[in-house]
Amino acid sequence: MRPLVIILMLTILACQTKVETRKLPIIGPIDFDETSDTIYHQIKPFELYSQSGDTITLDSLKGKVHVAEFFFSSCPVICPIMKSRMKMVYDKFYTHKDFRITSYTVDPERDTIAALNAYGEELGIDPSIWYLMTGDAYDIQKVSYHSYIQANVKDSLSLNHSQQFVLIGKDLHIRGLYDGTDSLSVTMLMEDVELLLNE
Repeated sequence: MRPLVIILMLTILACQTKVETRKLPIIGPIDFDETSDTIYHQIKPFELYSQSGDTITLDSLKGKVHVAEFFFSSCPVICPIMKSRMKMVYDKFYTHKDFRITSYTVDPERDTIAALNAYGEELGIDPSIWYLMTGDAYDIQKVSYHSYIQANVKDSLSLNHSQQFVLIGKDLHIRGLYDGTDSLSVTMLMEDVELLLNE
């Protein structure tokens, strides 16, 4: 009889406990308008091309939770690890109507639409969910620096890019930064994607 009383008491306590939902921060520089209201950083307008040759703009991402990264398809070092980690994220969420992935090449000269299409087919991804994006190198640099606050460099000797996965909410605010080469960090990213999809 006593164990039944303890279980009943614990059940009552659990029902009375207020569950606090974890809130993700908004990341990036802030500004203030003329009434001193806070203006949080958002992804800026852009126009690039997916592996299908479709024009992708900011409107393609409004109202969606998306994860962004910078890469190049011939990268031999961290990109294969990042690719496998991002594929895990894709496999978990690709059926959700409000989820997208954006991968921006830092080598648009070689990563043409046709090259990215082949890369996407090799990955086995839906191009309407995971955008592999290319375009003018200057435009990609602007997106990298001004929107996702990532320093990605292409010079005559090398291509360098961040290994971060950037989580963006439906309101286009950056909500998290994660190490795309670290499995624990990517697990946390997936938990946070779930959180934003349920907001």
